[in-house]
Amino acid sequence: MKILIADEQTLFSARLARLLSALDEVIEVMLAYDGETLAKKMELQEPDLIFASLGLGDAVIKAMLKSIAEQKAAPKSIVIGNREDPLLERLCLEAGADKVLIRSEVLQSIDKLIPLDEIAEDAVWQAQSEIQD
Repeated sequence: MKILIADEQTLFSARLARLLSALDEVIEVMLAYDGETLAKKMELQEPDLIFASLGLGDAVIKAMLKSIAEQKAAPKSIVIGNREDPLLERLCLEAGADKVLIRSEVLQSIDKLIPLDEIAEDAVWQAQSEIQD
């Protein structure tokens, strides 16, 4: 399984990538920090699962979900928000998202499995260097 994480928060992305990379089913975890990179990686890499942050902007999320809806072998999509918002969750689900998660809940789950101090320094550095590229 190929997973794409599109999130403006590099530390969150690095932690989620590390957790997902440990799964046997995962072949590759890709990172994107803006809408343009998200769109390119969706087209070129054809991920099976996409985590996308609402922090990238409503237009980016809408474009992503529209693009997914137009694909024959569409990837699953999980939208990540910063707070609980039933209206926003409903709108995302109606637009085609498979699931909407709250960032703090995702972080709590990751913390239970991989404490922050166990994150390899190189994972954070790699995330930061990808932003500069």
